Amino acid sequence: MLRIITIVFALIYPLLQVQAAEAEVAVIVNPKANLDLSNEDIQKLFLAKQAFLPNGEKATIVSIDSSSALFEEFCAKVVNKGSRQFLSYWSRLIFTGKAAPMITASSNQDIKELVAKNPNYIGFISAAELDDTVKAVRRY
Repeated sequence: MLRIITIVFALIYPLLQVQAAEAEVAVIVNPKANLDLSNEDIQKLFLAKQAFLPNGEKATIVSIDSSSALFEEFCAKVVNKGSRQFLSYWSRLIFTGKAAPMITASSNQDIKELVAKNPNYIGFISAAELDDTVKAVRRY
């Protein structure tokens, strides 16, 4: 019996990991910000190639801790880079003075609170964590 359970677990475990690794990412802004952001706008903002939101406000990027699975998903789906490549890219931007460091939060809740309090902040969270305190402008 133990052998059967072990085999079933061995077959199901990789499927569970794939589902966990493919969580939907939501790019969020303050609900009061009347923004319509295209995929290109979002990519440019998170790559610091565009510093201002379409409403003229200087954008401040909020990211989740780089050790999280959500950060990996965001990098792959939104900026089309590996997480290390994205972090290296940002390190170069900061070192050369071309961008300020991203604000880093440790949880989806912390990101939602920061974005909800600041109309020029843009961040990303797991889409499962969305509520009316923030507005999702895109889902990936």
